[in-house]
Amino acid sequence: MLISAQNITKSYGSLQVLKGIDFAVQAQEIVSIVGASGAGKSTLLHILGTLDTADSGEVVINNQNLNGLKSNKLAQFRNQSIGFVFQFHNLLPEFTALENVCMPAYLAGTAPKTAEAKAMELLELLGVAQRHKHLPSEMSGGEQQRTAIARALINSPLVVFADEPSGNLDSKNSEELHKLFLKLRQDLKQTFVIVTHNKELAAMSDRRVEMRDGYLVE
Repeated sequence: MLISAQNITKSYGSLQVLKGIDFAVQAQEIVSIVGASGAGKSTLLHILGTLDTADSGEVVINNQNLNGLKSNKLAQFRNQSIGFVFQFHNLLPEFTALENVCMPAYLAGTAPKTAEAKAMELLELLGVAQRHKHLPSEMSGGEQQRTAIARALINSPLVVFADEPSGNLDSKNSEELHKLFLKLRQDLKQTFVIVTHNKELAAMSDRRVEMRDGYLVE
């Protein structure tokens, strides 16, 4: 099992958002998490991705128990083993597509030439290599999202967590993004955990789980 989360709870003040979540993901699986707005989907995703901490429970990724890691070790694990894709891309506006993709590799200590070669390979795979010198403001929404996916993949992560990745795209770009996830699973053996309101994306996944009243329902 690549990811195993057990008895994850999380409250914000008096509001208990997660009430004891058990969740597991196998390598090369595409899992979608669906549910009403405010159900706690993004909270769970952020805890699994180490961007937030649970009140109780444990998360194990690739046999590494993340609960016991100190902040610097956790940041290192996140950089090297986890990729993130968000609804609004989060590309740095002053940097080109190529530079944005290279950022996590630079942080991991990869030599610039090696990082740039890998970034160009990914941009090529994702169909936006011709935009590598463009700033985010010079790219379409779909191109920005593909660049963000390349950035998520640059360190060959164990898993990519995607939070509403098609939420800011039109229907054509959304459909292309869904096909892209399937291609990346096939070509790169990539694992995806995706929070989405998009029914087509959820239906395309290997498995769909629903967040309801603080629990996950298969």
